[in-house]
Amino acid sequence: MISRFLLAAAVFVPCLGAAAQSQKVVITRPQVKDVVITLQFVGKLLAHRHENVRAPVTGTIAQVLVKEGQPVKKGDVLYKIESTISELKLNAELADLKLAQLELQRSKKRLEQKKSSTEEVGVREAKVASVNALVKLAQAEVDSTTVRTPFDGLVGRLQEQEGSVVKEGGILTTLFEDKTMSVEFQMSESRYLDFMSEPKAIKEGILVELTLANGTKYPQKGKFDSLEKPSKNDLGRMALRAEFPNPNHLLRHGQAGNVFLRQTLKKAVVIPQRATFEVGPKRFVFVIEKDEVAHRREILVQCELDQQFVVKKGLEGSERIVLEGVRNIHEEQKVKGVFQEP
Repeated sequence: MISRFLLAAAVFVPCLGAAAQSQKVVITRPQVKDVVITLQFVGKLLAHRHENVRAPVTGTIAQVLVKEGQPVKKGDVLYKIESTISELKLNAELADLKLAQLELQRSKKRLEQKKSSTEEVGVREAKVASVNALVKLAQAEVDSTTVRTPFDGLVGRLQEQEGSVVKEGGILTTLFEDKTMSVEFQMSESRYLDFMSEPKAIKEGILVELTLANGTKYPQKGKFDSLEKPSKNDLGRMALRAEFPNPNHLLRHGQAGNVFLRQTLKKAVVIPQRATFEVGPKRFVFVIEKDEVAHRREILVQCELDQQFVVKKGLEGSERIVLEGVRNIHEEQKVKGVFQEP
């Protein structure tokens, strides 16, 4: 029984050796071509300008003249507020003004009768001017009870309705300027340095696209607006901002979306992923030198495509590499393989 087992083993081992020897080595070279790389980030949409509209006086909401989400022009009326205090203040100032004017007239008559001095008339005139300024201030406060939009935009959520009592400074609604919308997103510092390899890359040469929450692609193309430094609480990440035209008011403040950055790399060195192997955290290829000897070469991958790597460092486009049979090659091995065009 033992002799049969040994005989079978003796037959099996040569078969393994023959199989290993029959595995041919395929050699190729990298492709040098223009490739488009894409990075995806989660972004938040923000209006370029968004301000809280506050109650200028304490009073009761008499009228609400807009609806939530309504587009408005600068100067359009949003609210009308009834303010008893403001009206009483104006009436009081008007009464003081009338009294000051009567006193001035009396002083002028006394001056004609030489019973008063020019100095007294001057004092009365100054008082009229002072009270008149207070009247204008009170009138402005009454006029402010008609709340108008400070700029063109969209009306946000209405915080107060007709009949509500509001205090001075209370928020009535929020106004959003949405002709152009910003999308803020974050990128790791290392990825940012790789992606923005050229000084002008942040302004030109990069296509910025936006996909909305329902998966639809936003038709307008975006462009970079600004770059912010990483905050103390978010070390290692860069805050970026892109802006998108919003002619149809489709984008709204606070929405979420996916930002896609597409950049064309000119004359990139591209190799198949299966031509590489890993040793720990590093990635290598076998380069076939002129003497047909294989040498292990570490490479730095810039980005990953469909079953391909874009090599940032470590390999030239004219060099030959092992494509098939990588795991059967060892350092400084003489290799006889079949060349295959990339």
